[in-house]
Amino acid sequence: MLELTKRITDPYEQNYVAALMLGISGRHMSQDQERLIKEALRMTNVVREIEQEAREEGRQEGRQDVARIMLSRGMDVAAVAEMTGLSLDAVRQLQARDTH
Repeated sequence: MLELTKRITDPYEQNYVAALMLGISGRHMSQDQERLIKEALRMTNVVREIEQEAREEGRQEGRQDVARIMLSRGMDVAAVAEMTGLSLDAVRQLQARDTH
């Protein structure tokens, strides 16, 4: 059952299917088995959250790298902010760090 739910990529759908399966098979499952399944599903969600955070951090670092290059080529701070999606303050901080 756990292997089946791991194959479902959408986290909401995965939880729904797991809840259905737990509900249906609950009468035939020991408390230890049920606990293990619930724990594995929680860990799957934690892993997804960590992966999402890592992707976001990578995107943020990429935007900062691009902003540094743009600033080093003399581009306007406001233009850099607009093109990279960084805030004006963030671009100014990058500019201050790179000029010191």
